Amino acid sequence: NNILTNGILTNGHMGRFLPYAYHPRFWFDVQDTSTITKDANNKVSQLNDKSIFLQHAVQGTLVNQPTLETESTTGKKALLFSGNQFLTGTFASAFSNEFFTIFAVSRGVLGEQGVIFGSSTTNSFNYFEFTYFLTTPTTVMFIGNGTSRDSPDFSWTVPNDVSMHSLACSRNGTAANGIIGYDNGVLINQATRTKISTSPGFYIGKRAGSGFLLNGYISEIIGFDYVLTTAQTERMFAYLAWHGGL
Repeated sequence: NNILTNGILTNGHMGRFLPYAYHPRFWFDVQDTSTITKDANNKVSQLNDKSIFLQHAVQGTLVNQPTLETESTTGKKALLFSGNQFLTGTFASAFSNEFFTIFAVSRGVLGEQGVIFGSSTTNSFNYFEFTYFLTTPTTVMFIGNGTSRDSPDFSWTVPNDVSMHSLACSRNGTAANGIIGYDNGVLINQATRTKISTSPGFYIGKRAGSGFLLNGYISEIIGFDYVLTTAQTERMFAYLAWHGGL
């Protein structure tokens, strides 16, 4: 008998782990070109969600469509955002930032601010963003604080080495040190936060409203509406390193 856990059985052998095993709430995978709708110039009008919720990210305006390219440091497919491109979509049901784990394989530009993935609301109490901020580049998770969307709720520093990074942030509600930031599988920072919010939709490459348009690349975004265990987080980083050529 074959017993299979968190993997794929292929011709009687254990296959490579895939995030489906952990039931993602959303999953955008640029390496899987079957999920991409593009024109002859590689301008992308739709990036399909690979989760069971089918919350596809779209962009109908040509000038605002990111470009499918081969990213130079990994040799892997990625979407290029050059300061005026973004995708947007609607969650099947409102996504809460109370409990989550979000991963992104991305590369920013020194001195540029840009959203990797964030909520569709502009309400200062009711939003979240996973973004590059200021010049380090610093990666931050903004969580609605009721004062300003320009005041990071939590941040961690990513080296400015002009390469793709596998980033993650998880939040275990209001627990002590319940919000954690990672870079390439290494825990960089953790803190306690109390604000909780939800969003009906999302943006990739842009802040809701205006501003924070990304200059950089994104090759994968995966989100879960619960906190992954340490072992699960490690397995996800191993998968992203293999899949993203890191």
